[in-house]
Amino acid sequence: MAILSRPVHQMFINFRGKDLRYGFVSHLIDALERHNIKFFIDTHEQKGRDLKHLFKRIQEATVALVILSTRQCSPSNNFSLYGESRWCLEELRTIMEQAEREELVVIPIFYKVRPEEVRKQKGEFGNKFWRLTEEYSCEEIEKWQVSLKAVSNKIGLTLEHNRSEAKFIKKVVKEVEKVLTANQFDDGREKNHVKKVTTYNSQLALPRALFGIVGCLIVAILLLFGLLPNTVLKCASLVIVAHLRQAGSVMVSSSCGWADRSIGT
Repeated sequence: MAILSRPVHQMFINFRGKDLRYGFVSHLIDALERHNIKFFIDTHEQKGRDLKHLFKRIQEATVALVILSTRQCSPSNNFSLYGESRWCLEELRTIMEQAEREELVVIPIFYKVRPEEVRKQKGEFGNKFWRLTEEYSCEEIEKWQVSLKAVSNKIGLTLEHNRSEAKFIKKVVKEVEKVLTANQFDDGREKNHVKKVTTYNSQLALPRALFGIVGCLIVAILLLFGLLPNTVLKCASLVIVAHLRQAGSVMVSSSCGWADRSIGT
């Protein structure tokens, strides 16, 4: 995964609703802090900044936790659902774009909603989503549909009704730790691989360069005394130039410039 240096937070949490913020998400945050997992939610952003700055936080993260949900309280309440929030859907679109570029790992959490309802915009989740067509363009709706389908096609975690949230949160934290550990391993392996390749090339470059220099001197001496036939000179020149180029030497044109000219004679 091609990831640049990151700030202190490792994970971006995408969710919607006061019921989740003061319920499930608050307990999740407490568990993440106990496990020393750095995360970011909107309340962490510096006051006074533009809300669009949140999209930068997504780009800085290595993991995104997307909590998809429907209304859990009375239908008469005013809590906004994920599927009817333009802001959440725009965050999701940015998250999935990052994931497509393999710059971010997405863990979907289906909080008392079935993945199929999200994928096909069905049920209560779908009913709220389709109301957006009254306010937003078809182009925007289609982009959000693509993002919802993409996130619901990923392997995630589902909390069904009448299940223990405490046990579920432990499972979420465990999966997050696995992903973060895998990311660190991949980054370390890539850096180690680059280091090994660089060292290997450096070790080979010196003998090859020395061979080329010594070869140049020997051929020059033999040529000076007329002891080297022209045919042999051409073959020797080819070998020396090849070794110098493999070693990455820039001395082919300076120290052994005559060799290139001899090849064409």
